[in-house]
Amino acid sequence: MKRLLLVLPVLLAAACSKDTPLGPEPQFAKAAPSVTITDLGTLGGTNSDATGINASGQVVGYSELPGGTTHAFLWQNGTMTDLGTLGGTHSYASGINSAGQIVGRSFTTGGVEHAFLWQNGTMTDVSWPATGGPDIGVTSSANGINDTGLIVGHAWSAQLGSFAFLYQIGSGWSSLNPSGFSAAYGVNNAGQVAGGSQFSGYQLEHAFFWPGSLMTDLGTLPGDNYSDAYGIDSKGLVVGRSGNSNASTVRGFIWKKGNGMTDLGSLSSQYPYSVAYGIFDGQVVGTTSRDPVDGGGLTGFLWQKGKMISLGVLPGHCLSEARAINSKGQIVGQGVACDNSRHAILWTIK
Repeated sequence: MKRLLLVLPVLLAAACSKDTPLGPEPQFAKAAPSVTITDLGTLGGTNSDATGINASGQVVGYSELPGGTTHAFLWQNGTMTDLGTLGGTHSYASGINSAGQIVGRSFTTGGVEHAFLWQNGTMTDVSWPATGGPDIGVTSSANGINDTGLIVGHAWSAQLGSFAFLYQIGSGWSSLNPSGFSAAYGVNNAGQVAGGSQFSGYQLEHAFFWPGSLMTDLGTLPGDNYSDAYGIDSKGLVVGRSGNSNASTVRGFIWKKGNGMTDLGSLSSQYPYSVAYGIFDGQVVGTTSRDPVDGGGLTGFLWQKGKMISLGVLPGHCLSEARAINSKGQIVGQGVACDNSRHAILWTIK
């Protein structure tokens, strides 16, 4: 089964490809307000990435250690703390809620990736096998958590394929779509879920919205053949990416019930590529291409009220990628230096 994975180098390649017209270009703000970028550092290794932030400004992500392995981290008040692993070599944090509960994935002593929950200084295995599931070969990843302790993610195995799951702390697992490919990435406090699923009749996945019952197929932007949803806010607004595998296009979108998908566009007239990763109260963050006159390459963006602004890059860096935003407008992501080393960063907008 073909699955399209979005990583920074893919968008970079797209940004350097031939321009694909998208129709009339929306009007975007080209200059950011006053923005301070903080380098969050690493756990002693070369690279790190920030993937989530809560209202208190606690940041999670993952970082290389001096020996080259990668561990999940919690950053707060200027200090990055190693969260450890489930006994294996690597771990990766993907989300944090207001209570400081952290989710992600980690390798076990047996070398299998399992979803984890970290709270009160302890990392707990919340994978399907650990809760009595039928298939001990299942690997899993926890991708998001809300303030009620509802975790979303995806699990996969040769027997079961890949399926989106819910895990309620204190109650256990349930599957959103056990009969077909699916993965859940975002959840709001109402328990509404966003992700991607291979709906009947399609070879590639489509973004979905799950309000608590049946999945809603969000479709794609015009001319595209796949989509994924990565974030959802308290109002049920969903963001993600839509693309065409044949034309190598990628476009960020925001979806609203009754309105459908809106193309977020990009900051480049030459390379209209973008992807939206996070949203809070209508403020969208992600990554977009920019015109050569503005430095070229890719930059993290903030989109609000129909306008997109560049968040910029650290001095000495060439690229940036924004992943998540909190209620205070703090944004986290990754800065990419011109030698391709990467650091977790925090944008503070004034």
